[in-house]
Amino acid sequence: MADTDTPSSTSAPAAAPSTERPPWRRILYEDQSVYGYPDNYTDPNFDPTAIPKGSGPFDVRDLMHDSLIITQQLSTVIAFCVIYSHVYYERLSARVLLIVESSLFVGAWVLRRNLLTTARPTAAMLRSDARQLILLVGWLLCLSPVLATLTRTFSYDTICVLTLSLFAAHLLLHDYEYALDYTSTFQGATSMNAAIFASVILAAQLPSTHHVFALMLLATQTFVLLPAQRRTLSQALGATQQLGFAILVFGLTAALLLL
Repeated sequence: MADTDTPSSTSAPAAAPSTERPPWRRILYEDQSVYGYPDNYTDPNFDPTAIPKGSGPFDVRDLMHDSLIITQQLSTVIAFCVIYSHVYYERLSARVLLIVESSLFVGAWVLRRNLLTTARPTAAMLRSDARQLILLVGWLLCLSPVLATLTRTFSYDTICVLTLSLFAAHLLLHDYEYALDYTSTFQGATSMNAAIFASVILAAQLPSTHHVFALMLLATQTFVLLPAQRRTLSQALGATQQLGFAILVFGLTAALLLL
């Protein structure tokens, strides 16, 4: 019997394994030592003499200028608490406080629309501002009876602890970069809510809904509207003028403490 030869297929030689290792990546979650990179590997493109943007020696004058906003915010909180104490002990009536707040509204509007912006106020701007003011006052008038009884069952110690804690959180979480015009996005919602909640706790201790409305209107001006106004001032005023404004705020706070 003739032997049957099995045809053998000619296969291509196997490719040699690649000796090129993948490029090093600046990540922490992958073990790159299997590719031959030690733990203390330094990329050849790394320049140890390069200084990152925003770092380096600081100017003392710039640091002092930026710290003014912290002093202003602290003075604002102290002034609000002093005004509350005057209202609580009936040394300041709700009517007088409302007159002062109305004057602040008018003064802030004139300052913003005429001095700090180049565009002249138009009828559309007037209608828009009046609509926002009416909505704000209307909401506060509707909520004042509810806010007046919200925390009246709280003990004195609880009110003190909550108020101090919330105002401390407000100062720590306040968006100082937005006030200094370092960023265009406001990220101080948590700080603002903490201050408003502290104001609600204090307002519930006042004797009437008129007092509650007056104090909550002041809280809205101080903790909601003032940051945007202060940012506008930071954009329009020079360093010397901002220093004068900070001294003015500090002086008014000191005067309130002496009353």
